[in-house]
Amino acid sequence: NDVIIPKYVGKMHGGPFMWIAFRGHYEFCHFDPDDNFLAMIRGRKRVRLYGCQIQPLYPNPLGSKGRTIQSQVDCDNPDYQKFPLFKDSQCSEYILESGDMLFIPAFCWHQVTSLDTSISINMFYGDDGDCNFMSKIMKEPYWDAFSYWFLNIIEQNRSLDSFQRILANLPESIDNFFLKQYHETNITSDIRDKLIQLVLDYCGLKELPPAEERNGKHPPALKIRGLLWRK
Repeated sequence: NDVIIPKYVGKMHGGPFMWIAFRGHYEFCHFDPDDNFLAMIRGRKRVRLYGCQIQPLYPNPLGSKGRTIQSQVDCDNPDYQKFPLFKDSQCSEYILESGDMLFIPAFCWHQVTSLDTSISINMFYGDDGDCNFMSKIMKEPYWDAFSYWFLNIIEQNRSLDSFQRILANLPESIDNFFLKQYHETNITSDIRDKLIQLVLDYCGLKELPPAEERNGKHPPALKIRGLLWRK
């Protein structure tokens, strides 16, 4: 009962999760594809927020493993010769103490350092409704980071034998993917068409390959590869 999930949390995507970190633990700067509350139980953490623009945080290349997108920049000791645009980044910094809770928006770059041996809890969630969360993140300021995140998943799957079948059934595969990720049950045609065009442009295609008759009820699965991977 130490942490009560706020009533305005819509649909839980994951968690709550408990994190125990030693003093000085540095979590690489990254963004998550969900809205997020970070609540401190014991100790202190420093949180840096950098916004939702892909640059100037230098994300790992498309196709990198995992569900999050990680920055190549060490925010404590940035290499400005290698990452010169990081000088233009705008950072909001917060010190969280026991009892504090911070909202971290979906697709917002953030870097967390434990200033003490600490215990914290976080929860990943989205807006309530059939497609409200997707409708939100398909627009600015989220679109830049969201589109990179989605293409990262496309690239994770691109070398697999099943990828051509995913492309041929892409509308259904998109619906199934976001049903599992966000519990969105009614993806609109505008959202689906925008994502299909994003994939076509990225893959250099003018149209999707023709769909073949398939065995089974579900379309070929678009999956996040390397879920447990950490830099």
